[in-house]
Amino acid sequence: MLMPAAVLIVLVLAAMAIDLAHLQLGQRQLRSMAADAANDAAGAGVDVEALRAGQPVQLDPARRSGRPPHCGGASHRASRPGRSP
Repeated sequence: MLMPAAVLIVLVLAAMAIDLAHLQLGQRQLRSMAADAANDAAGAGVDVEALRAGQPVQLDPARRSGRPPHCGGASHRASRPGRSP
């Protein structure tokens, strides 16, 4: 008589574990997309020629714009599943 109740409890706990794992995956993807966007925005205005010449990192006013560049790569594919970029 207790066996069906035990199976039901195990199924409920498994469903909760799957739901929490899905939530954790979504949070990890959001953190990754935010880090990718910050990395792209920070690297968009770097003066590459000065950096290659051995000078310290400095921003090139001609390359900077008012908005950050579009984030491509894995974060773009993760935001629109089923579509190829």
